[in-house]
Amino acid sequence: MKKYETVLIFTADLSESKIVGVVKKMEEYLASKGAANITSSTWGKKQLAYSMSGSKYGVYWVINFESDNGDLVGEFNSQLRLNDSLLRYQTHLLSDKRRKFQGNPRRIKKVVDLEEIVAIDDGLEDILEEVKE
Repeated sequence: MKKYETVLIFTADLSESKIVGVVKKMEEYLASKGAANITSSTWGKKQLAYSMSGSKYGVYWVINFESDNGDLVGEFNSQLRLNDSLLRYQTHLLSDKRRKFQGNPRRIKKVVDLEEIVAIDDGLEDILEEVKE
């Protein structure tokens, strides 16, 4: 089964009970279409990067689910499009693969073995002694 994640941004003027009710209806819709392992959680009220429909704040929710039906995502997005309490939504496929390397290689500091540092330091002492003589 493929794993999907949907991020929802609700208008901030809605009450928590109304938002929870809408999320429960969305979960029921997904379950009726054959989705499995449906979980939802809130990220809370956050300031938006830019004003959307006159709102400066939004309440973020995320719904995770699994499905083999590829058409489910399109149908689910159609249902989300009809909901007036949503400012934005986005559904994307989660990958099972993990990145082997995370970060920019130029920004990662090299870790040097302490024995190498001691060997370099001993060599420098010999060179300094020769220069002094």
